[in-house]
Amino acid sequence: MPQRLRHEDVARDLRTMGHQAAEHDPEHGWSPGYRTVQVGPHHVLVYWEGPGTSDEPIKELAAYLRMAGYGITERQQERDARRRLEITRP
Repeated sequence: MPQRLRHEDVARDLRTMGHQAAEHDPEHGWSPGYRTVQVGPHHVLVYWEGPGTSDEPIKELAAYLRMAGYGITERQQERDARRRLEITRP
């Protein structure tokens, strides 16, 4: 059974690794960076936000999080084709 996991812990690890968190501006949308969302006591989602996003940043985040010991499942949303990472702590 996966261990409990908080999105704040994942965000902290990404910051420690030198990644920038996304910030939302109502006028201009998202600045480039990661965004973490708690979806349950054992799961966190990580998105890459910003204009013109490609697959490269999310793949880089996945590699860093794997090195940090997280379980990673890469998914793609059907409705808007955005990629996301489902994070667990095995």
